[in-house]
Amino acid sequence: IGTSTPVTKLHVSDATNPAAFTLGVSSTAGGYTSLLTSLSSVSGGYASLQALKSAGSLWGDLILNKDGGIAISRFKK
Repeated sequence: IGTSTPVTKLHVSDATNPAAFTLGVSSTAGGYTSLLTSLSSVSGGYASLQALKSAGSLWGDLILNKDGGIAISRFKK
């Protein structure tokens, strides 16, 4: 979306505005559960994942690997 040369099957790109998308019916109203993904800046920023339990009123829990262990590490490049 927004690119003529996608790198993956779903590639969201905007050269002037940070990319963002919502998975779910609505992230602003109606009480729907959704997942927001966004970038803080086109360049030099960070990526964000935010779960909504009830759109318009409650932030939700973001759960990774619900039934297993999780390891979080920082790797130097």
